[in-house]
Amino acid sequence: PMNNLKREESAKIIASALNIKSDNNQNIFGDVASDAWYHDYVMAMYNAGIINGIGNGNFGVGQDIVRQDAFCMIYGALKHNGITLEQITQSAFNDSAEIASYATDAVNALCSLGIVNGDTQGNLNPTSMITRAEFSKVIYMALEILEK
Repeated sequence: PMNNLKREESAKIIASALNIKSDNNQNIFGDVASDAWYHDYVMAMYNAGIINGIGNGNFGVGQDIVRQDAFCMIYGALKHNGITLEQITQSAFNDSAEIASYATDAVNALCSLGIVNGDTQGNLNPTSMITRAEFSKVIYMALEILEK
């Protein structure tokens, strides 16, 4: 549980937990082998508009996923499943300036939903790697939101 989560593992967990599937599994990422165990999950997430990869035509296979990227994936999956927020509270973490512009909406939305909160020092640690245990908690809380 304390190991860092890989990008492809996060795609599988989210796609499985939220039943995100795709009939179009044409591979668009250069680092996602068509026979890899994660191929269909990554393609389903891509085709649902939840992920875009890391640039240069790659998904980032084998890379640990940073917290803000994991939050973006979960936020995208929630939106894909019809969760909308009329008012998003601006997050107030000591390290808010470190949150990438592409991740701001996701972080604010997950904070507003009570899914994400800071550490005991008031930091989000957006560029730190997310552990399996942390990701499990966040995906569990996201599933609870969907069940309401």
